[in-house]
Amino acid sequence: MGGPVQAEEGVLGGIVGASEDNFKKAEPYLKFFCKEYFYFGEVGMGAKSKLLNNFLTLGNAALVNHLAIGAKELGLDLQKVYDVAKLGSGNSAALKRVFDNLLKGDFTGFKFTASNSVKDLTYIQDLLKDFPEAEKVAEVNKNYFQKAVDQGHGENFISELINKK
Repeated sequence: MGGPVQAEEGVLGGIVGASEDNFKKAEPYLKFFCKEYFYFGEVGMGAKSKLLNNFLTLGNAALVNHLAIGAKELGLDLQKVYDVAKLGSGNSAALKRVFDNLLKGDFTGFKFTASNSVKDLTYIQDLLKDFPEAEKVAEVNKNYFQKAVDQGHGENFISELINKK
């Protein structure tokens, strides 16, 4: 878990699915580059956990983008919107990642592309196919990012979509 910044800082997170023996063999290496890592059981369980984590992350990111877009369109003070959001249950890493930069005029705070979001949400929809309500949430979020891709913004970071029509 993490991206280029976390990799450079040596604070990546690891999500592992493997036999117990293989996990024990891999664990000394995980300690070199992971601040924390989590063993979820047999092969495939780590991938399922990662996809569910991305489901939450991408959903939060999409909502933060909609918050910023809505606030801008309604003429609200972005700093005040952010200050209010930080006080409530909407506070999240996605909120901070986007708004800390957005308020400086930098739309690159959330460094994950629209195309990658569509890819992950496609896998997530498949994972959640037996959970119709959750699968529908994944579909709605995927449609948001797919629209950006269709408009030629697939390689834009999630937070850059705030300025795209």
